Amino acid sequence: MILAALAGDLSPLARAEFLITLWRLTSGDSQLGDECRARCREGFWVVGRIGLTGSVEEAETAADIVESIDLDEERSAYYQSLLRERIRARTKRRRAV
Repeated sequence: MILAALAGDLSPLARAEFLITLWRLTSGDSQLGDECRARCREGFWVVGRIGLTGSVEEAETAADIVESIDLDEERSAYYQSLLRERIRARTKRRRAV
């Protein structure tokens, strides 16, 4: 349900809250966490899109989700690198303003 909501048009506050909730669920060590990680891998494009187009905070949360959902090592490293680079670039741009 959270991924479906995140795929839609949400207010920035709602999107941030859903993303943080998804991170909490995917980082848990329980059967629920396992199920959430599996579902998040299936809908990974939603998290990736938000991370690459949203705020710095959303990119940070998306990178944390990527780290926790057990993608294969190469793909995980690639997306984490993209997201972390985007965070650095946006942070530098903010400081310059």
